[in-house]
Amino acid sequence: MHILHSLFQPDPPGASICTVGAFDGVHLGHQQLIHAVVNQAHAQRAQSVVVTFYPHPRIFLGRAPEIYLTTPEEKAEQMAALGVDTLVIFPFNERTRQISAGDFIQNMIDGLRMVSLWIGPDFALGKQRQGNAQYLAELGRNRGFELNVLPPVNVGPERISSTRIRQSLARGDLRDVNLCLGRPFRVIGKWLDARHAQVPPHHALPPPGIYPVWICDAPNEADLTMIRQRGWHPPDHAASDIADGIHAADAHVIRLAEPIHFCERVEIDFVG
Repeated sequence: MHILHSLFQPDPPGASICTVGAFDGVHLGHQQLIHAVVNQAHAQRAQSVVVTFYPHPRIFLGRAPEIYLTTPEEKAEQMAALGVDTLVIFPFNERTRQISAGDFIQNMIDGLRMVSLWIGPDFALGKQRQGNAQYLAELGRNRGFELNVLPPVNVGPERISSTRIRQSLARGDLRDVNLCLGRPFRVIGKWLDARHAQVPPHHALPPPGIYPVWICDAPNEADLTMIRQRGWHPPDHAASDIADGIHAADAHVIRLAEPIHFCERVEIDFVG
């Protein structure tokens, strides 16, 4: 999978089937949308393209706390696993905020050779969220791309959304989180020692407590009672080399019940 940070792809291989969104969490609703893009791209021998934003527009605009269900790296891994050809991680800043829906779409047509756009329910794009489904359908007729709108995906009586997942995670309802994601909620970090892992400071986490997890295909328990502590140091003060180069003010720390072999990267799956 290719990763770009611009809509202008050098020497695009051909027409593209696209979708646009924040895709925080890459939940089942997102997956349905991406499967549709990938399937149409395969059928038409086109490239599948997902355009996402970082930082999240709502976070940049101050309408949501700086908490992510997936980091850009985690999101890229999920997209690659779903078969996406190209992921555009578009920087969301003040300039991006001022781009009209028409201009953004035209950039996708010019830079990515977009011929088909897939969106989910309640989608809106561009300055003042002008680019809703009705606007984009008319724009597509005028500029030569088709618009496809997928219905919402429900788990139980409620629609799946990143907001729902964040709320469930905040109250420790890992069952609902994992049902909406279609997989265990994962946090990727790095080891401090055999029992302590550092995770990104803006990664969403359950509330403090003891949670069953899987690490390296083996069961374990994660103690999150210390995740929001600052100035952490190894329990053995003499073992300061464990945290060499680690700034606890820039990270959360998770303690594991059972020690495991040290490795550079740790994937902690909360099985609920």
